[in-house]
Amino acid sequence: GETTSSSTSVVATTSPVPTPDPGSVPSERFEIDGTVLEKEGIGPQLCSVTLSSFPPQCEGLPLVGLDWSAVPWAETAGDTTWASIHLVGTFDGRAFTLTESPLESTGSRRLFELADFTTPCPGPEGGWTVSAPSADADFHRAMIHAEAQPDFAGLWVDDLLDNSEREDDEHDAATFIVNFTFTGDLDRHRSELRAIYGGPSCVSEGVRSLAEMREVQHEVFGRLASAEAENAGIYGRFGMVGGVNQFRGVVEVSVLVAIGDDLQRWLDEEFGAGLVEVRSALRPVG
Repeated sequence: GETTSSSTSVVATTSPVPTPDPGSVPSERFEIDGTVLEKEGIGPQLCSVTLSSFPPQCEGLPLVGLDWSAVPWAETAGDTTWASIHLVGTFDGRAFTLTESPLESTGSRRLFELADFTTPCPGPEGGWTVSAPSADADFHRAMIHAEAQPDFAGLWVDDLLDNSEREDDEHDAATFIVNFTFTGDLDRHRSELRAIYGGPSCVSEGVRSLAEMREVQHEVFGRLASAEAENAGIYGRFGMVGGVNQFRGVVEVSVLVAIGDDLQRWLDEEFGAGLVEVRSALRPVG
């Protein structure tokens, strides 16, 4: 499906971290799956976002106690060594310190659920049909009109054909349903869009306007890299990625480290109740 959601990534700069005094390391253990990379003068570090160059590049959370001889599946090119690793250790606010031998990663877990592209409107009697001749130009005119409305909340396409039935160059309006969501005045929006686009379409109620969510999205990355965020348990300075989820009406952000019981309360106070959700790749063992 197609969406108007946008995403933004921020990678924070890190510097070498000295090995901490064992007596100062917290006892709570965490685990994480991710890419670890080390190159001359940088690392090893647990990548927040990995650039797909060769060799790859990344910056993220400094890693203490890694012995590459325990990672025989690692790859090396030039002055860079990297691998996907399952790590168990402790976090002290500055670095992740290993407490167990690294294991080969089975893949990072999904931090947010996949969007549901199902059309919420009931199917019309006789099935979804084209009510008037409708070209690609009409579809794009309808998109532009919808996105220009102050209460526009989102847009996606729900295919009526599966991949085996669709030709690569097929754009027949009868083969998909265009979904538009707004926060109010749905009857007016239906009437206006029906006059522009004659293909199957559904107009339903969205949670929040896309403009509101994007305004928060532009602000949230800077705020999550602040000292106030760290006091709440969100360590955005090690890197984060996220964007608007138009289906749920929230701004979703994933970070390497977000720990503590006050996370959501702080987010709700700063951005509004339920508007921003943060997920942590680092998770308590067990």
